[in-house]
Amino acid sequence: MIKRVKAAALVLSAAMAFAAVTGCGGESPAPAPVEETVDMDDPNEGLGDLIEEEPEVEEEAVPEEEAEPEEDTEGAGENGNEYGALYFDKIDELTSEGLADQFALADIDSDGIPELIASDSEGSYDHENAFIFTIADAEVTELASVISGVDGGNLDYAEGANLIHVSGSAAGMRDQFFEIKEGKLEEVFAAEASSMDDDAQYSVNGETVKEDEYYGQINGFLETCNPMIRIAYDGLYEINYKFEDGYGYFDQGSADKYSPSDEIKKELQ
Repeated sequence: MIKRVKAAALVLSAAMAFAAVTGCGGESPAPAPVEETVDMDDPNEGLGDLIEEEPEVEEEAVPEEEAEPEEDTEGAGENGNEYGALYFDKIDELTSEGLADQFALADIDSDGIPELIASDSEGSYDHENAFIFTIADAEVTELASVISGVDGGNLDYAEGANLIHVSGSAAGMRDQFFEIKEGKLEEVFAAEASSMDDDAQYSVNGETVKEDEYYGQINGFLETCNPMIRIAYDGLYEINYKFEDGYGYFDQGSADKYSPSDEIKKELQ
């Protein structure tokens, strides 16, 4: 009897196991698994660890080329000099106003930037007709000007020696010598005679002196300055200047020609 019960139990257990596997036995079949949807915008979403992420590759750094500093050519000529265009404007101004029509360049103070020499080929008795200009603070500055030939007025310079001589007086004589300092004239020597008669008073650098001392000091100073270049209406004359007998004299040497405005502009480019 006991054996039959065990056998029946075994049969029943087998039947139940078979029903669980096949879904029979009267119970509702198990629901089918729900498929997980994948967002099509991101085909990798939902795949979890099944997809290995590709390692990021560091881009090799490319050294940047150092940019060359831009050259400051404001107010420059075509070759990038510092004075070309500035002197262009001054030449046009002098020409249009009828003050000068012939020009030259001379580096009086040896700073690498030449001074502009200007003159009126017609000469004049009522306006300045001999000029010296320089560049200071990116502007053209007039250093000196005279009405050449009137009342002993003369304008001379010693190129490379940083010396400018201005002479002229309505009565007597006045001679001043200057150096260029920071775009301006600084007086280095001055001599003056009040008149040309026997009662003339003489002074050197502001101190009263006798006539002999006056001529001795001024001629001694000129020994270190000669020769100079005189800005005349008909050329640039080399001169050796001296004083005696109440007058200033000069030995005139060779003359250089000026350049008209169009030619001097070519030199400035």
